[in-house]
Amino acid sequence: MGSYKIQHKETGLFSNGIVYATRWSKTGKTWPSMSNVKSHLRQVSKVPGKLLEMENWNVIEIVTEEISHGTFGIFENSNKGKK
Repeated sequence: MGSYKIQHKETGLFSNGIVYATRWSKTGKTWPSMSNVKSHLRQVSKVPGKLLEMENWNVIEIVTEEISHGTFGIFENSNKGKK
């Protein structure tokens, strides 16, 4: 399971998630589930003129995979000097 973004096909930028005034940036908004994205897209599709614009959009899934785990030295020195 991942998170989701709406990407503009031509520019590669991501939607900010605002229904009536879609803006695009390098980071954009991240939705936690596909149902959240679908809900947003239904709202946007009701805005006059947006349906045609939406043909240039892709929904992409961002998958995060754990490849290792551990403390990685974060807490190694945290108790030095404490009594």
